[in-house]
Amino acid sequence: AVAADTAPSAVAAAKALAAAEGRGPPVVMAEMVHAHDELINVILEEEEDVIAAHRQQIEATMELVKKEMALLAEVDKPGSAIDVYVERLAEVLARKAASIAALQERVSKFQTHLKEEEVLSRTVGLH
Repeated sequence: AVAADTAPSAVAAAKALAAAEGRGPPVVMAEMVHAHDELINVILEEEEDVIAAHRQQIEATMELVKKEMALLAEVDKPGSAIDVYVERLAEVLARKAASIAALQERVSKFQTHLKEEEVLSRTVGLH
């Protein structure tokens, strides 16, 4: 069963793989070419989005590193409040983790589309 929100390229790639492995009916080449063309457009957009998101994540990380450095400088002072330091450090680490997780999700989706494109390219004879 295919989820309702599954991309047409994923469905086409699954059909192409099943046919290639002898587990499914022959593919309709026009359907495969159409799915491949649409997927190429998605990949081109995603490529720019992933690169921009990576740049943005690096900038955000640099700002957080500056905050971490300030936290360390503050905690190194005599009489500093360790509880405030730990609380702020936890906040910074949570923001870094969320930023990385968001970028990883985008990269993972992009990788999936690249793999689908490989399958469809082979099916329509481009590889």
